[in-house]
Amino acid sequence: MVLTVAKKQQAWQLRRKGLSLRIISRRLKISKSTLSVWFKHDAASNRLKKKLTKANQRRARYSLYQWSLRMRARRQKTYQQIRTIARRDYLLLRQQPDFLIGLMAYWSEGDRQGINGNIRIANSDPFLIKFFYHFICRYLSEVAAKARMYLILYPDNQDRYCRHIWSRQVGLPLAKFFKSSYIIGRSKRRRVVYGIGSLTIANRLYKEKLLEWLACFRKEVSKMRV
Repeated sequence: MVLTVAKKQQAWQLRRKGLSLRIISRRLKISKSTLSVWFKHDAASNRLKKKLTKANQRRARYSLYQWSLRMRARRQKTYQQIRTIARRDYLLLRQQPDFLIGLMAYWSEGDRQGINGNIRIANSDPFLIKFFYHFICRYLSEVAAKARMYLILYPDNQDRYCRHIWSRQVGLPLAKFFKSSYIIGRSKRRRVVYGIGSLTIANRLYKEKLLEWLACFRKEVSKMRV
C-alpha cells in the first residue's frame, strides 16, 4: 500500500512536469492503463493529454510530409535516369521505320500527360491499335504484358461481338479487356462500326521513356524544312 502511494505521488509529480503516460510508465514500471485510471478525472492531466495529442499529430504530419518529399525526390531522380537512357536509345532506334511510325501514332492519338502514369492510345481503327501494340511489344517489351483494352461503344453496338473483333484484330486476349463503356448522348445510332478501342498500360516509368522518345522525335521534326 505504501509502495503504491509512493508510486502514485511520483507519477503525479512527473505528470505535472508535462511528461506523457508512456514515459511515466517506462520510468516507474507502471502500466499505462493504471496511470490512465489515476489521472482520469484530473483536469490538468486531461489538458496535458490534449496538448500532447496535438503535438504528436503535428509531428506525425511533419514526418509524413518529409517522407513524401523524399519519395518525390527519389521518383524524380529515377525519372531523370530513365529519360537519359531514352535519349541515348533514341539515337539508335530512330533508324527503325516502325519505331518512328509508332511515335507518330502516339503523338497523334496517345495520352501525353505524364502525371497520370498511363500509356494510353485510343482510336476507332483496330489496325492502328494493333500497330501500336506491336510497337510496345518490340520497343517496350518489359511492360507489354500489362497491356489492357476497353471499348467505348454506342448503344446499338453489341459488346461481346465488338470485343471479339478487337481481340482478334489487335492480338490481345479477351481476358485482358476491361468492361466496356457506352456513349450516352443525343445519338443512339453507332457512328463507328466496332466502337472506339483504347489500349492502356499502367506504368509511369515507361511512360516517361515513351514521352522522352516523343520529345526527341518532335525536336528532330521541328528542324525539318517544310
